[in-house]
Amino acid sequence: MLKAFSAMGDFRRAAKFSTWLYRIVYNTALTKVGSRKPKLVNIDEHSEANLMTTNENREWNLLIAADRKKYVDLALGQLKPDERLIITLHYITEKSIAEICDIMDLEKSAVKMRLLRGRKQLEEALKQLLAEELTTLL
Repeated sequence: MLKAFSAMGDFRRAAKFSTWLYRIVYNTALTKVGSRKPKLVNIDEHSEANLMTTNENREWNLLIAADRKKYVDLALGQLKPDERLIITLHYITEKSIAEICDIMDLEKSAVKMRLLRGRKQLEEALKQLLAEELTTLL
């Protein structure tokens, strides 16, 4: 605005005032952007840092997955054999209810009920296992 005010005497009315003002703003922005020096980054150091972070994240994710598997396996071991089988077939091998009915020679309602009971018992077993783990950590 200061530049436009100080250059008011140069305004020739050949164009609209808004066009003249936008041209001042545009030229000022170009001058400002052009005066900045680009920041140089060493590609080797940057890629090594990213690689280390990626490897650390991968290792951390593997540890988390192994820990989850351990607790799920322990909790599954506490279920009744038929409920464990239904949970395993449905969630691990991704079988449908109809396929589980054929495999176990059960009615659809029986499979759904055992799946529901199995999930509830699995949840309780995990809560118990994780509560014990938490108390041993603290």
